[in-house]
Amino acid sequence: MTIGNALFARIATDGFARLQTEITGLQERVSSGVNDPAASSDPVRALRLSAANDQRARLERFSDNAQAASDRLSMTDTALSDIATMTQQLREIALHAANGATGSGTAEDLRIEVSRLRSSMLETANSRDSFGQPLFAGYGGGDAFADGPDGIKFIGDGGRTSLRVSESLTVRTSLNGAEVFATGESGHSAFDLIDNLLASLDGEMWQTSPKIEAESRAMLSLPAGRTPTEFSFRLAGPGGEAIVAAKLTQGTPGPMIDAINDKSAQTGVTAAFGPDGVSIVLNSDGPFDLSEGARSDGAHAPVASLQPLGATFTPRGAALSLRPDSLSPQALLSGVDGMVANIAAQRAEAGSLSTLADRQADALSLRRTRIEMAVANLEDLDIAATVTRLQTLLMTQEAAQQSFIRIQSKGLFDYLR
Repeated sequence: MTIGNALFARIATDGFARLQTEITGLQERVSSGVNDPAASSDPVRALRLSAANDQRARLERFSDNAQAASDRLSMTDTALSDIATMTQQLREIALHAANGATGSGTAEDLRIEVSRLRSSMLETANSRDSFGQPLFAGYGGGDAFADGPDGIKFIGDGGRTSLRVSESLTVRTSLNGAEVFATGESGHSAFDLIDNLLASLDGEMWQTSPKIEAESRAMLSLPAGRTPTEFSFRLAGPGGEAIVAAKLTQGTPGPMIDAINDKSAQTGVTAAFGPDGVSIVLNSDGPFDLSEGARSDGAHAPVASLQPLGATFTPRGAALSLRPDSLSPQALLSGVDGMVANIAAQRAEAGSLSTLADRQADALSLRRTRIEMAVANLEDLDIAATVTRLQTLLMTQEAAQQSFIRIQSKGLFDYLR
């Protein structure tokens, strides 16, 4: 087969082009430091690399979630720390208020301080994370608590958000707001307790007492209104003590008179209608007292008033008002202590969840390091082998070009000599 100069030149040029393309590709890979990404260059390596990249992307998502969980729980702990500080301040105020030597002027000062703490605690209860999501409201995006006519109430959904931090592990990233701001008493929140403390420091309530006494005769008045309300108290007399309770409406003391007389065998105290037909006259052979007062409407108002009477039914001294037992110093201190214990427990839970998130973040960091090494082994170029191959191709290219030039430079007369 005879090859002409034109065909020879075309074949040589195509060969030079292929050689140059390979050289250029090797130079680009040396410059980038990575292998040829085309799957056709190494199908097995490409398959392994694809799987490794998928795993790396998954670990990055898990790591981002772990960091987000850690940040959110850290902010939760900060909020709980602030709440714990405020709760301790409330306890000091409750102790101060329980001091019988505290004057009305000081009571007003304490009331102002409690009001400030109430506002600060509400603001902290509605704290949000760096993404603007509430810390204690649950799954919703609104506030956890709202202040209304009935006081500060929980308006969240009670949910506990979570994030997936591995193929098989999710970490809770929030606490139940209703549980965080609890006092340990069923149905009562920290804000209910704060409102009770505020009420106990009010001017009228400040003059009341959780226990009122009389010698042997007194006039009992119960502030019943048009709506039926149950009044109850512990009545202690010469014969013993008993809980007395009755549902009353305005101007109808009969049910309470009947309830007191039903317990007279236990207490030694009897009851009868007063001269005005509305009040109740209590009689006994010795001193008696009323304590642990309560009213079903939950009003921050006295449960009863007791006017000691003389032998001729004339008032003896000032009338005494019975404070609801929920507003007594003992009840308030007990409630604040419950808040302190509950906040400590909630901080412990938040700390445990934060520790779990941090440990998982460390584990994910180790896994990411390993997967990065695996990807690097698949992606990174073997520089020594590639440079050797490049040098070989360059030498081959140079030799081929020199041979082509020498062949092309010869004519017919050069072969006829």
